[in-house]
Amino acid sequence: MISPPYLSLRARLAMLEASGCQSLHFLQCRILLVFYELGHGIFPAVSVSVAACARACRAISTGWQFSDATSQNPDDEEKRRTWWAIHNLERYIALCCGDAPLISRDAREDYLLPAKEGYRPQTLCPNIYTGACANMSAYELEPFARECQVAHLVGRIVQHVFDPISDVNFRDNESVQLERTLVAFLPVLVAEELKDYVYCGARSMCLSALLVLYVNRYNHALAERVVDDGALQRIASNMEAISNHLHKIARPEKNQLLMSPMYPYTLFQAIAVQRHWCNGDAASEYLQRSEHLIEALKYLDRRWQISALT
Repeated sequence: MISPPYLSLRARLAMLEASGCQSLHFLQCRILLVFYELGHGIFPAVSVSVAACARACRAISTGWQFSDATSQNPDDEEKRRTWWAIHNLERYIALCCGDAPLISRDAREDYLLPAKEGYRPQTLCPNIYTGACANMSAYELEPFARECQVAHLVGRIVQHVFDPISDVNFRDNESVQLERTLVAFLPVLVAEELKDYVYCGARSMCLSALLVLYVNRYNHALAERVVDDGALQRIASNMEAISNHLHKIARPEKNQLLMSPMYPYTLFQAIAVQRHWCNGDAASEYLQRSEHLIEALKYLDRRWQISALT
């Protein structure tokens, strides 16, 4: 997918950047390039591109996320969505790459989320850290706004796993709290996905963050020789549910065109866990589950070439 048109586009963006171009449309063009690179597995270029987006946004944005919630100006909403798109992408790509430093600032509870058409934007929600968040299922949001909520938690996972603090007790408590919050989001995300759309961006982020958290916890347990078999079985149950869900929604061709480029990474993570557990046993149920996930990836490679890396 590193084709002449792609290389030409990158060269033109670099030329515009060198000439001092600073505009919302130029920034949005950069974001589209990030999606292309993420979906087709062009690493590490995607990390460089999203960092450039974040730097450019910091250079030209002034209070985009603080726009008046009563404003009827569509430009305010467009700017807000642009800022959130960069916020979400940078945190997800950091999760994929295992890289903790982030350039875009973390969202605060008073930041306005993208609004549904005809509605006023809502804030990020003060109780998002506890999983209470106005009983999340009653806190109705559009798909992109829900993704913004989850991406904020993904940023917390990135810092927790890849740049942990030295206080072990605090780190353990934070791990439990983050898991509880992400798990509380899952039923809401599943219900919204089945009802309204097949975009899956928020669900992909949530599942990937949970998998990273579980694997990190499992690795620490191995190092300390205190592996909890019960916890491992719970991880296996989660993997089976993910496998069944992804295989079902990825099969129809019409859904493939709507699938987020974030989904393949979730599948890769789940496959890696299942293969680790099978220990080379050809009859293992974990091996069968991994094959099930690989089939789902094959449905997606018509849309995103990163799926073909298996």
